[in-house]
Amino acid sequence: MRLKEVAVLLAMPLCACVSSANNANNNGPTAESTTVAVLATPALFLIKAPVCIGILPAIGLAAAANAWVAPDSPQDLRGHEFGRYLIENDLRQDCGPPWVVSP
Repeated sequence: MRLKEVAVLLAMPLCACVSSANNANNNGPTAESTTVAVLATPALFLIKAPVCIGILPAIGLAAAANAWVAPDSPQDLRGHEFGRYLIENDLRQDCGPPWVVSP
């Protein structure tokens, strides 16, 4: 075989990889989903911000009560850690991401 034929045979699998990568990128967000994301993001922010601000005092009181009660035994420690987990989980769920609607 000549050198050009070998080069073409070696390059053909690379062309197939590039072609499939381009097809994967073409399946991105459509105009409709982008429009919905643009319109829904302010609504999500307007709903999520007051909920987050409103829940902070309640979570603060729950965290203070959880910290005030000192665990006396390992069973109490498990309950104390579970209470802390619930507080952190609620705070992360109510005030954490996503703040933007993705298409």
